[in-house]
Amino acid sequence: MRKAMVVLATEETGGHEDFARSLLVDRDFDAIVCTDGVEALQALQDPSASVLITDLRMPGQGGMNLIDQVVDMAPHVAVIVIADRDEIESAVESMKKGARDFICKPINPDDLAFRTERALAGAVLAKENKALREMVKYRFEPIATIGTSAAVRYVTNRIDELGQSREHVLISGERGTRKEDIARSIHHAGDSFDRPFVVASGGRYQAFLPPSENGRSLFIEEAAGGTLFFGEISDVSLENQAELLRAIEGGDCSQEKADSERTRVIAATRADLARRVGEGVFNPDLLNCLQTTLLRVPPLRDRVEDIQPLVVYLLERVSGEVHGRCPQLAGNAINSLRGYSWPGNVRELEAIIRRAMLLANGGDITADMLDLAQSGDHYTPTVTTDLRTATRAFERQHISAVLASVGNRKHEAARVLGIGLSSLYRKLDDLKTNRASTPNRPSSYEERAEV
Repeated sequence: MRKAMVVLATEETGGHEDFARSLLVDRDFDAIVCTDGVEALQALQDPSASVLITDLRMPGQGGMNLIDQVVDMAPHVAVIVIADRDEIESAVESMKKGARDFICKPINPDDLAFRTERALAGAVLAKENKALREMVKYRFEPIATIGTSAAVRYVTNRIDELGQSREHVLISGERGTRKEDIARSIHHAGDSFDRPFVVASGGRYQAFLPPSENGRSLFIEEAAGGTLFFGEISDVSLENQAELLRAIEGGDCSQEKADSERTRVIAATRADLARRVGEGVFNPDLLNCLQTTLLRVPPLRDRVEDIQPLVVYLLERVSGEVHGRCPQLAGNAINSLRGYSWPGNVRELEAIIRRAMLLANGGDITADMLDLAQSGDHYTPTVTTDLRTATRAFERQHISAVLASVGNRKHEAARVLGIGLSSLYRKLDDLKTNRASTPNRPSSYEERAEV
């Protein structure tokens, strides 16, 4: 593993050169001495450069200019300023610009060594946190942000911005737009990524009201300085809304708390909260608190250009989950997806792709496997659908739903359906229209049997 580099930028080289050699030998650092800012900036391009020790007085450009450039170019580098006694105010100003520490002349080598060790530890931690944050951000990238449309870029940028703040957020969007995933991404994009993300939804709303032994809400206690997410804030009772408002205005969610202690609230809704206020079922003061920072998630029908990259992502992900071949979509299939209205948005798209992959059974996906007209909870045939087509459509949907419910275990699916395993395979083959794309089938029942 390469050693961390310390860059010393100074107009006086003698004493610092000796100290650099001492750091290199005694502290296991690489060290390089630079006599002007340009040379120092070049040295800091080395990936192992972690600490800059600089004079405020520098030939060519002052130390302040050098600090500005380093903070902008290499924010992971910890800066220590060397100052004369009459430069204390400037040294303090340098710390406002981003310097980590300063030391006055004459320099005590042991003091400088200690400060360098401390700055290096901070720089290493900053690098590790940045790498971890990027890893977590990738891991929790919401499916709602996949695509190239302007709407997706807006949501992605807002996630990054909101992640860097501790403001309470209201996420507004239709059902199926994956608002919880977006809330998790906001949580993991900031410094609170290692703190709890607590989901309050459904029956758990009532747990908000009873206080714990120390007088705090159980939800607040559980979130502990992290994020408290309300899956549908309009479902919270007025009584609990009042409790939440009190927590935001003067309790553990208040801006009066330090960022490290304050619990952040992210609420999601598909309801018209202004209308709910008018109906007397939503607290107007709570709405004012939450909608100060509002993130609107666009519906899928407003970003049709994102459907193809979303489908590619889903096909690859689901194929990876089942360790199978990644199928392709026929041209008529993607055209059908683009022409659909998507009342269930991204969640509906994911469900449709999963069902279609089960029906494709290793082959490629055609338009009739998508069952877009019947993608809701219940099959509703159109008046122009003949009986044979309607029966096949219902049978296809029912079989795919059963397969999905048992994790694609065909033995179990056949048992639930009340048919033999060979009959299930025949029905799957019969319900497919792209027989030519079907992989070579087993030659006997025994070869088809699954473990």
